Amino acid sequence: MLPNSYGWLERPRLFLKYGKAWAFSFCSLGGDARSGPVRYNSFNMNTERKSLFSVRTVLMIIIVCAVLGIADASYLTYMSYRELPLPCTILEGCNEVAASPYSKIFGVPLSLFGVLFYALVAIVSGTYLVSKRELLRGLIMPLASVGFLLSVYFTYLQAFKIGAFCIYCIFSATMSAIIFMSAIYLRRLTNAGSFNPPNLPQQ
Repeated sequence: MLPNSYGWLERPRLFLKYGKAWAFSFCSLGGDARSGPVRYNSFNMNTERKSLFSVRTVLMIIIVCAVLGIADASYLTYMSYRELPLPCTILEGCNEVAASPYSKIFGVPLSLFGVLFYALVAIVSGTYLVSKRELLRGLIMPLASVGFLLSVYFTYLQAFKIGAFCIYCIFSATMSAIIFMSAIYLRRLTNAGSFNPPNLPQQ
């Protein structure tokens, strides 16, 4: 039954929009017209209408930020192995940060781990966008949390241990923060039920 907040002029349009999905639910899953359509825990019409961004949009934001993070970390990794100075026009501490003992773990540049992290985020998010497998969705939030916490720690090192800031590191931390906030929003959307189940026709 439609919410009372919708006026009579609004109801025919809503019936056209959701009528196909309503009929499909008990045709494909054995629903009974007397008891109404099969209810999905992952679908809620009111939540979908109130969401500022769709699940697809949030995933695309995560993927774009991950790709930008890969480009940034790859450049730092290349410059590190070539032992070339970093061009620093906005902040002057790039090379000081790159030369610090905190920039490597067992001789491996931190930026290389950044490449692997952003690549994993992009692969998991992109695969979930296509397959909609719940296992992949469950991996996005832990990955984003780990990346964000590490970015906060590295920013702390620059501010209080090294005493200099690297614009490339700040950019990476920004991408990580956006991914983390997007993952939180994605979790809200999917937990609230704004994502249609795979078998339900998309409108």
